[in-house]
Amino acid sequence: EVVVETMYEVWKNASRFAGRSMVTTWVLGIARHKTLDKLRIRGKDVAETLGDEADVVADSTASAYQMIADKQRDGQVALCLEALPDAQRECMYMVFYEDAPLGEIAVLQSCPENTVKTRLFHARRKMRECLERQIWSASVPPKTSNSEVA
Repeated sequence: EVVVETMYEVWKNASRFAGRSMVTTWVLGIARHKTLDKLRIRGKDVAETLGDEADVVADSTASAYQMIADKQRDGQVALCLEALPDAQRECMYMVFYEDAPLGEIAVLQSCPENTVKTRLFHARRKMRECLERQIWSASVPPKTSNSEVA
């Protein structure tokens, strides 16, 4: 999807290419911005649908409860992904949603491949911590005061 949108932008705006850089650099820059746009939109879409469990219809392979749990988990992942710094979020998205090789990500981000690996390492750690916090906060019952108990 990003590739198609990128090629459309290149075709539509070919007259804007000034020749100050290589064509591939210009095209990769457009692709990078399209990817970032998708990341922003995907995060908003998932976050906006968190409360729509009533629209979920169970199919023959999964229970309604499992489908709701999966939807909530996807929302939690999207929220944690959205909390990452831009470069780390972009790396995570391209690796896990676009199956992009590390070398390609390095070219898109204009950095060495080892920097991409480092960003992924830190992003995974932050994602794990964020998801653990969400799971922990969801599993701890709210505290009640002594006056509420009596």
